[in-house]
Amino acid sequence: MNDQSSDTARLSPASAMLAATIDERLRQARPRLLRIARSFALPLDVAEDIAQEVSLRAWRHLADLQDTAQFDAWLNTICRNQCRMYVRAQRRAPAALSLSTGADDAADLAGQADSELTDPQTLDPLDVVSADDAARLLERAFAYLAPRDRAALELRYIHDLPLTEVADTLGLTPHALEACLRRARVHLRAILAGPLRHVAVDFGLYMPSGDGWHVTRIGCYLCGRRKLLGRFETAVNGRIELRLRCPACSTPDGGDIFRSKGIAPLDGLRAFRPALTRSLRALAERTQRTLASGYDVCLHCGHPTSRRIARAEEFPADLSQAQPRRWVVAPCAQPGCPGLGAWAALDAVIGAEPAAQRFIANHPRWLTAPETNIEWQGCAVVRFQLRDAASAAQLTVLADQRSLLTLATY
Repeated sequence: MNDQSSDTARLSPASAMLAATIDERLRQARPRLLRIARSFALPLDVAEDIAQEVSLRAWRHLADLQDTAQFDAWLNTICRNQCRMYVRAQRRAPAALSLSTGADDAADLAGQADSELTDPQTLDPLDVVSADDAARLLERAFAYLAPRDRAALELRYIHDLPLTEVADTLGLTPHALEACLRRARVHLRAILAGPLRHVAVDFGLYMPSGDGWHVTRIGCYLCGRRKLLGRFETAVNGRIELRLRCPACSTPDGGDIFRSKGIAPLDGLRAFRPALTRSLRALAERTQRTLASGYDVCLHCGHPTSRRIARAEEFPADLSQAQPRRWVVAPCAQPGCPGLGAWAALDAVIGAEPAAQRFIANHPRWLTAPETNIEWQGCAVVRFQLRDAASAAQLTVLADQRSLLTLATY
């Protein structure tokens, strides 16, 4: 509301005088604008959003006002038009997704749909898609989102502006912006679980139930040529297990690119991208905790076992595009127990390093480079590298050879 970027050269002398006092005029008009919005049977939070939108539009279009004496009537007209637009958008959306509910009510309504998209603790779509995909998602959801929610999401997650700058742009306090973003994300989840469910499927945020392998939107980070196939199975410990394999790299008899091994709680998830995100974090947490102590518990038989780093030659991957990789292993000494097996050290590093997660989010066609041992500041470290197949962008992560704790990124 304090953004005076309007072209003052276009203002008439009367409008210029009005511009000098517009902040006070808008403050005085706010109670009246709220009453108008409430007369459309809109809840208070929506009415406040609309009143704020009216103020922004008044600033931006002040030069269009021909008669400054009609300023209040002009504001009233803008307010009524915004309310009508909101009501029309609501009529296009299913009643259960009405944005007239509060954030908690919206989550409850959304929870009735058969999708993990509705669980605010399970999935935030904007956290697990690339910036380009986020832009396309919001474009499809625009008809269902309130103007303020739409603007907040776009500025924060597509243009990646700091919270303070977004708040400044929208004329909100940081606290009010955070509340707006929380509400907007709940609405977005509900929309993707309902009228735009087919869009969620297309973006790999939701996968219909069924047996067999499904094509995901996750590119193979070994060969970079194919999309990974995904499947959910029940692990030996009774938990849901995520498996990912590549049509080009995996052999017919095996060779998963990624396998969660039942370490992460994936119950209720049927979408591959958020399941992978959660699994990587769980692998990272378990890796750091057990490597620090050297001990783990076998998920097959429950007996104690040792945890260590194994070199590539100890666990040759059954992959045609296999690169030399370190493995985090915990062989079980109990007779007849197959043990937990192994997972790639790279997976644990990615799951623990925020810079790697950001790189993956911003570069959907990311690839891994062969791991190498180097000396860094007198220490023996492992160099992991992520590269973008579509550009020269890359990220290097240096990790301790024994603990896999990140020492540096660049």
